[in-house]
Amino acid sequence: MHVLREQREYAVFTASRRERDAWTELIERANRSDDDDPDALRGYRERWQAASRRLVEALEALKTSRR
Repeated sequence: MHVLREQREYAVFTASRRERDAWTELIERANRSDDDDPDALRGYRERWQAASRRLVEALEALKTSRR
């Protein structure tokens, strides 16, 4: 297998795991009824959005390596 492709596949795997973890933390934080801190929730949402963008970028890089 091509080394660059392996690296990009691993980048997708890592980005996917980070995005999933950030999403889980966001949902858990949003579901807490005892915590109504909008700034904290915004931070979790921004972390998830950044992780989502990194996942899309990793997927796009993998797609271009398959051509």
